Amino acid sequence: TALALPSPLTRPQLASVEALAGLFHVFAARCESSFPSLLALPPHAQQALALWAKEGASDSLRVSALCALKHLGKVVRDPETNGAIGNVLVTATQSSSSIIVAAEAVNAMFDVYAEDDLNQSVLVPLRLLDCLVAFQDPFRNGAVQWLKEHKEAARHSPETRSQAAMLREVKANLPRFIAYKRSMGM
Repeated sequence: TALALPSPLTRPQLASVEALAGLFHVFAARCESSFPSLLALPPHAQQALALWAKEGASDSLRVSALCALKHLGKVVRDPETNGAIGNVLVTATQSSSSIIVAAEAVNAMFDVYAEDDLNQSVLVPLRLLDCLVAFQDPFRNGAVQWLKEHKEAARHSPETRSQAAMLREVKANLPRFIAYKRSMGM
């Protein structure tokens, strides 16, 4: 049974869901290398993270869910589950109206697919490289615009400063990732 969330969420419910996704993100980051077996989530929890990544009520919730899926994707390497995670990341990249959410999805792709074990079984069927190539120019333009618009806020807000750093990192790494995967025959 999939986890059902009331729609629309009340402010306290949204805060609880965001806290849960954020908590899992922190938990997953801590367990990933030392205790990867703890990240074996039941299917309904994976479905909830996927739903929150796609349709979360706030950018914060979508980013937390994407981060949690990133950690899960780095540990769960079977093609079926990892392909489902990749599909969520591709969808978030292509359909998000938030440059921050889209950048987090691309950043997750870098981490999940840095190794080459899933190139043929997951990345090729998802057409992940085609997605990233098509995304590259609009992302670069959107990131430059966002960085200009938020330059002053980044000086005062740690969260905005962190988002700006992540955008710059993704902007720099996107052409490198594409070039690397192409050099691997994709």
